[in-house]
Amino acid sequence: MMREKLLMMRFNRGDCRVLRDIYALYKDELVSLAGALLYDKTFAEDAVHDVFAMLVARQERLKITQNLRRYLLSSVANAARQRYHSTKKDPKVSLDAESVAEIDTNDRPDMAAIDSEQKLCLAGALSALPYDQREVVLLRHFSGMKLKAIASIQDVSINTVQGRYRYGLEKLRSLLNGELL
Repeated sequence: MMREKLLMMRFNRGDCRVLRDIYALYKDELVSLAGALLYDKTFAEDAVHDVFAMLVARQERLKITQNLRRYLLSSVANAARQRYHSTKKDPKVSLDAESVAEIDTNDRPDMAAIDSEQKLCLAGALSALPYDQREVVLLRHFSGMKLKAIASIQDVSINTVQGRYRYGLEKLRSLLNGELL
């Protein structure tokens, strides 16, 4: 994406005003990911703000050379993990449908009702997963990250990530038992 490369280039040159554009472009996706990991909109927004505060503080020393979107998603996943472990937040709290990735309803009320019900089912199933499994499943499906990149983010072996992914999907299948199309 050309816009992303331009934003990354401006950031790397020290243009701090570019952070406003980066935030505007990715905020919704980053908050959605953090919300799905933390089950709390305030914590999710705080995790995203922590990432942008770090970018401001380190802008002169930090050079982003990889995919900007992936860098931000990785940073938010790390911030969410730190926040999760530091607060010892109960992973079984209810998750609302807004924390799950948006599904296009084509503005049809009947489809919107079905989508809402499906999101709630998926949110409930995700909340039953252990945090590490939930993180792998969401990063893989929500952001399209490769398992190797997730292993790097979580600082574990690829085999560990593959196991977390496999067990997470198996548990989701078991919990959903055909409830989602």
